[in-house]
Amino acid sequence: MIMNDMEARVIVTVDSAETLKRGAAGGELAVALCWLMLVLAGVGCKPKPNAGGQVAAQVNGHEVTVHELNQRLANVELPTPELASKVKQEILDELIDRELLKQRAVDMKFDRDPQIMRAIEQARATILAEAVLERRMAGRPEPTAEQMQAFQQSHPELFAKRRVYELGQFTIARDGLRQELLAQFERARSEREIEQSLKAAKVDYALVAVSRGAEQLPMELASKLLPMTKGDIVIFGDGPEAQLIFIRDFREEPLDSEQARVNIKEYLVNLDRQTVLAALVKELRAKAEIRYLGEFERAAAADPSPAKPQDELVLPEQALPSHVERGLSGLVK
Repeated sequence: MIMNDMEARVIVTVDSAETLKRGAAGGELAVALCWLMLVLAGVGCKPKPNAGGQVAAQVNGHEVTVHELNQRLANVELPTPELASKVKQEILDELIDRELLKQRAVDMKFDRDPQIMRAIEQARATILAEAVLERRMAGRPEPTAEQMQAFQQSHPELFAKRRVYELGQFTIARDGLRQELLAQFERARSEREIEQSLKAAKVDYALVAVSRGAEQLPMELASKLLPMTKGDIVIFGDGPEAQLIFIRDFREEPLDSEQARVNIKEYLVNLDRQTVLAALVKELRAKAEIRYLGEFERAAAADPSPAKPQDELVLPEQALPSHVERGLSGLVK
């Protein structure tokens, strides 16, 4: 999927070691909460007669309806007619398993756990917000062939001259990028030299290896990397952290016209979606009465303008040689 500049700040930090470490620590909790939000979606519902719909199965007196089964099937590409019944049976068994898990969760009183109740309410709010946006998006035209062709021609770094990069990403404290360090980075031509400079300056860092196609990078970063070569450095800033990205290697892998068409369409549809979302939120804010409280009230009084993404990292211009480029953070979605 092609990622636009509105997603730049997310993708730049997502591969940092600290982020990966936090993700590993919280991954199981996130998965568990997702499961619980699914299985507890019907918490508190009593078995009741089916109102006009067919019943596919009963689980301890609770019904799994054909309507539920059809909803799941709508997102599944059925194979040959001979295998269709087998796929339906597998999906029905998944729904039965979900119902069993939900019932066990209720038995264990998970439906009364404050953390899970908050997670369910947040999931409900997200689903309702998505529904409003989907209704606003209904009927909007798909990107035209002319729009898609124009986009492809204006972004050779993603298509005709696409590269797959092997990157070394250093994550350091934003205030650790001091003038003397930048001057050393100017002379550095290997990750080892960068590490030695950071250690000598007593700057803590985390280093991870990243392999990415150009379309998986922020669009602005992909365009900056195109004229660069092995050993060059890109520096990004994101809040209290900065990412120093070292180009280990790359290879040319252009996308063919069909791959390009799919990616471009997805990108342009997402861009239109973000435009509609921004307009919708602006419209709703204009009509709403919003009051900030506590510390947020003081911050709003000091800066009455709408919330903005954090400013980009500002580095001294004289410390930016040809092979050290400053990255620009995009707008947060």
